[in-house]
Amino acid sequence: MTPSNLLDRKGFCVLPFIHSCIFQNGNAQPCCMNYLPLGNTKEQTLEEIYSTKNKKLIDFRKDFLGDSLPQSCFKCTDMENKYNGKSYRNISNNAFGHLLNRIDISSEEVLINNEKLLLWDIRFSNLCNLKCIICRPEDSSRIAEEEEEGKLVSAFNNIDEFIHAFEKQIDNIVEINFAGGEPLLIKEHYKILELLIKYEKFNVILRYNTNGTTISLGNKEVIEYWKYFKKVNINFSLDAGWEQFEYIRYGSNWEIVLQNLRRIRYFAPHVNIQICIVLIALNALYTRQLYEFLIEETILNHESHLYFIPIFGKDYYEVSVLPANLKEKALQYYQDKMRGTDFYKTFPELKDIFDNV
Repeated sequence: MTPSNLLDRKGFCVLPFIHSCIFQNGNAQPCCMNYLPLGNTKEQTLEEIYSTKNKKLIDFRKDFLGDSLPQSCFKCTDMENKYNGKSYRNISNNAFGHLLNRIDISSEEVLINNEKLLLWDIRFSNLCNLKCIICRPEDSSRIAEEEEEGKLVSAFNNIDEFIHAFEKQIDNIVEINFAGGEPLLIKEHYKILELLIKYEKFNVILRYNTNGTTISLGNKEVIEYWKYFKKVNINFSLDAGWEQFEYIRYGSNWEIVLQNLRRIRYFAPHVNIQICIVLIALNALYTRQLYEFLIEETILNHESHLYFIPIFGKDYYEVSVLPANLKEKALQYYQDKMRGTDFYKTFPELKDIFDNV
């Protein structure tokens, strides 16, 4: 087999074969879009979960060698078939398909039994300092305080076991995605960075999903760690700016976030800053204002991307709930009829969204 043979299959996704994804409750999931548990770190070690001895993992991988995705991958199936869009599977295959060259794919059986973990997606806990209106208790300890009597969820009973498994895989690791909760408040995140620095794994790509409200924990400023690494990609969860941001990301302070963005841009210019927006009815008219402001501030440049995520599980926030007059206003806003400019050429990331408003 060759990477292209596999990637051409309509039912193939590279992630289940080279990727570990641990959620706050300990579930080892195929990816952040598929909640099917393949094991749980509170009941098994990481080495047991990502092992040929784990029948759930092996059987799940077999399902990706045909012409259709497993039923649990319905989000990607819907995106590809119902909406004719790019799914997380498409994006992942495009971004990471080349990593198949780093493992043995001489046969389907060998591929299915691969134990090298090249990509890591880690959510150590739901520890967070915000109560975002679009988040759930499992995403934020502060929301959990209100809804689940202060339930702080941690993925690992014994962090030393995780560190041991991580250390054994350290020569295979290509990229790590840190999420939370708020990853920059989670002490285990800093332990991982210290381990990578200890082994001089400066080529490992670091990726973050952060709310931007903090860039330090105690006396540990994350910028000092990032200076060691050649590539750091940060997705800031900025659904809007100013008071709109503070409303959606409840408990935040826009000026502090802006100061943090400026500090990163000045002291760590190699860091790639991107904006991740959960598109909802409340921010449909504000995302362009934010983008233009961040360009003016030189925090972003014209090659920077906006990443839009649809809201899941809270239908009342969907853009579709807007009344007709606001939908028309949004459409005019992004078509630039008054200025005579072409928004869709300038902001192609928004075209598919606002074509259907």
